[in-house]
Amino acid sequence: EEMIADGNNIIILATDGEVLITSQIRTIISERFKAGVKLSIFGIKNGEATERNMRQLVELGGGDYLNMKKARKVDQLLVEEIKSQSIIKK
Repeated sequence: EEMIADGNNIIILATDGEVLITSQIRTIISERFKAGVKLSIFGIKNGEATERNMRQLVELGGGDYLNMKKARKVDQLLVEEIKSQSIIKK
């Protein structure tokens, strides 16, 4: 309902990845991406298996996976992610 046509519709999710990822969730992410909504995930303390799952989700959602264990400045990373996923209008 809050989507802006031809706008910067980005969901940025910060998670430890400890969730059950069902086929329904994958379908929703894929459908939203096709409708113009991107998904990027900031992984917090993700292990290898959860990181792999999160990377699969952002692949469906057209965004990026960023591992917070390796991040020095989270606020700067957040700004960079928004810029990289945003539509530039001329």
